[in-house]
Amino acid sequence: MGLQDETRKLKKQAVVRSLEGNLLSLKQAFLLCDVAPSTGFRWLQEDPHFKQACAKAKATVNNKLIISGLEKGLKKGEGWAVTFAARGRMPDEWGEKQTVEHEPIKIEITSAPCVTAKDVGVDLDAD
Repeated sequence: MGLQDETRKLKKQAVVRSLEGNLLSLKQAFLLCDVAPSTGFRWLQEDPHFKQACAKAKATVNNKLIISGLEKGLKKGEGWAVTFAARGRMPDEWGEKQTVEHEPIKIEITSAPCVTAKDVGVDLDAD
């Protein structure tokens, strides 16, 4: 393994650790670890293990945040605030889901016979 590969590996590990210990976005974690965001996002696309490690780290922090916030919020009678924050931070897990079902729209077009002025007794040539 070359020096560049070793450096990349260490930076990826640093990104994952920064996500585990902080409430950071991916971009913030990349910048904190001296990784250009474009490079970090490319790594996520190219390296499924790195992508999975980042997702797991973010989920762990989110879960700790939610549990801690719920405990504090419920003691204060403010569980709604934590739920609101959770919906904003993790909409897939906590957001309200709405399913909209619809029938295909059926449009019927009927054609009417063309009526001319002559048919209704109007003479357009009259002075």
